[in-house]
This record gives sequence, C-alpha cells and structure tokens, in this order.
Amino acid sequence: MFAAPGSSVMLLGGFGFQTRLRGFGVGNLVKVEMVLADGRIVIADERETTEMQALRSESRSGTMRRLSPCQAAVFAGNLIYRFHRATAPFLIKHFCDCIKGAPREHYANVLLTAEPKGTYSLVVIQLCYLGPKGQGQEYLHAISSWDGERCLLNEVHEKTFLNQKDSIAQVLRGGGRTEVVHTECASHSVAG
Repeated sequence: MFAAPGSSVMLLGGFGFQTRLRGFGVGNLVKVEMVLADGRIVIADERETTEMQALRSESRSGTMRRLSPCQAAVFAGNLIYRFHRATAPFLIKHFCDCIKGAPREHYANVLLTAEPKGTYSLVVIQLCYLGPKGQGQEYLHAISSWDGERCLLNEVHEKTFLNQKDSIAQVLRGGGRTEVVHTECASHSVAG
C-alpha cells in the first residue's frame, strides 16, 4: 500500500471528496481486512467504530491491510467563475444557501484564487456527491442557477476517484494564492 501513491492518498488522510462523510483528516477506510501481529485476520468496517477508529489513527505503523473498498465513481467536478469584487460575495452566499442542510455524502467547497498580474482571479466551486447521480445533479442545478456571472467552466459529471483528485489538483496548481471555504464552514463564514 505504501508504494502505491494513489492508495496512500485515498487511505491515509488529507481532505478530499470523502471528507464530509468520513471526517476531516481521516484515513478514508470504509472496510479493511487486516492481518494482526499474532497472525489473526480481523475485518473491521464503519459499523465497528472502535476498530475503525484505531485503524484510522494508527497511520503508517506498518500494519498489513489487504482490503479497502472505495466508491468507484462519484458525481463531481468544478464550476469556475471569474472573480469580480462586486459579485463574488453574492455567488458565495448563493453557494452557502444551496448546500445548507446537505447530507454528509455531499462534499463542496469554494476556492478563491488570487492570480498573478495580467490574469484574472477565479471563484472555483468544487462539488462531489457520493450518492446517486440524480441527487447530485439537484445540487449542481441549484448552484449553477446563479445568474450573477457567466460560468466559465462546468466540468461536473461522473468520474473516478483519481480523476476527481486530479481535477482538484489542477485548480490548486495555479500560479497565485488560493483561499478555501469548506462546506462545514460555509454557514458560519458568510453573513446572511
């Protein structure tokens, strides 16, 4: 597992599209078949809280893990708008209103980029829904219904885990500074 960067990213932490469902900074394990030091094989899943918490917090102790299923595809992607000082607060408020009360399967955040001189800054809304595509589309339609600015790019569709991680990385790779408003914080960060 440690030799494969894709599995390390998925299992060992950071934030990503499973963050809201599984917890911030978690090992994104859903189920694991583990070989203990005494040779016993133990299967732990999210219903067995004690074992999973131990596994999620043990990080890189060298434990052998043989099975860790994850969702094959998600309804996810980015909505990108040009940043304008006059309209950006309204877009962020619209975003916050749309995701209020969203289930834990819905992960979303807003990235505000400050690009180098000569280019324009962006407002990037990142969405990911871990449930049925139809329910994810409801959030997409609600958020993209904002008419204060034209959406420059809408690349939200069903995609694999690695494709979603790559689309996030492409946005974060820009030349300027990036600020993030996470789903958990959205209701507290924008005055209504």
